[in-house]
Amino acid sequence: MTDLPKCPECGMAPSLKVRSRGMNWGSAEVRCSNGCPGVRAGFSFPPEGEEAARLLLQEKWKELVEAK
Repeated sequence: MTDLPKCPECGMAPSLKVRSRGMNWGSAEVRCSNGCPGVRAGFSFPPEGEEAARLLLQEKWKELVEAK
């Protein structure tokens, strides 16, 4: 995760949270560690999809930073 770009608003590193709920859908979120408004993305993912969710979070963060 250290290769991810910093927040375009404040320069902090991103925070990734992935919560897998076993047989139920999990949730994933990437946001600025400092809580800058509008610099976050989240989604739900199917069971057994935790690794794919982590990769998608990294891509979504890169898109957010490039859009700013």
